Amino acid sequence: TIADIADYTYIAHAPEGNVSLNDYPNIRAWLKRVEALPGFTAMQATATGLAA
Repeated sequence: TIADIADYTYIAHAPEGNVSLNDYPNIRAWLKRVEALPGFTAMQATATGLAA
C-alpha cells in the first residue's frame, strides 16, 4: 500500500539515526517482506549516526 511505502522510507533508515530495531522483530520481518517484493529497489545508505 501507499502507507507501506511511506513508512518503509523512514523505518528502514532508523538504524542510520542510531535507532535500533532489535527489539522489534515484527518490524524487521515486515521490512524483509517489503524488500522481497518484485521490483524493489534499495535506497542508498547514509553514514550511521549522521549528525544534523
